[in-house]
Amino acid sequence: MNRINQFGNGSGEGSWFDVRKSLKATAGNSLIAVRSANLLEQMRDNCSTLRYEQLLDVAIDNRQDLLRVLETDNLVFTADLMALTALHRTESRGSHYREDHPERSDENWDKSIFWKLGADGEPQPTAGKYRQDPEGSIQVAPV
Repeated sequence: MNRINQFGNGSGEGSWFDVRKSLKATAGNSLIAVRSANLLEQMRDNCSTLRYEQLLDVAIDNRQDLLRVLETDNLVFTADLMALTALHRTESRGSHYREDHPERSDENWDKSIFWKLGADGEPQPTAGKYRQDPEGSIQVAPV
């Protein structure tokens, strides 16, 4: 309820559509195949502005408006987490290529990164190695 109640109390001058349009433009520049710390930091700054300023100013007159705002909030949160994850992984691996870290680093990054919300509501990383069942290609217990 706290999340829902934070919306609809602003000036009413904002637009969820404009927030999505801005997010799309920034993600198109920052979360592309070739990434850099500078662009990823800009992405995170933009997500913060979109989420904690512009989206809170959107008028909510009915349930449909609330649904659009909540969906948009989820999109911005996901984009921010993608940028945070790309910043956290200081190597290049597969489709994740960092201009400022062009080499693969198995000794530091041959693992999966999982995110949980910390006590302060901010994502906190945890790392772990998971093995795959070669017969059924299903994820099984942690190693």
